[in-house]
Amino acid sequence: MPLKVYVDTGESVWSTNGLEFDSYEKAREYGDDLWSRWTAVRKFAVVQVPRTDFYEHLTSEQIEQMKVV
Repeated sequence: MPLKVYVDTGESVWSTNGLEFDSYEKAREYGDDLWSRWTAVRKFAVVQVPRTDFYEHLTSEQIEQMKVV
């Protein structure tokens, strides 16, 4: 199952782009890099998303249920 990086920018939902990662380490590295370059990011989470489902936005509750620790 692919991993995606979702970011919290202070909106009511978390957002992602179309990038998928094969490992937690690669996704975490991308999240750290994104956080350092984009000042709107308050925090990020690595989330497992089934390949058939693409959620551009998730609520904080959904992030908590789906994130990879």
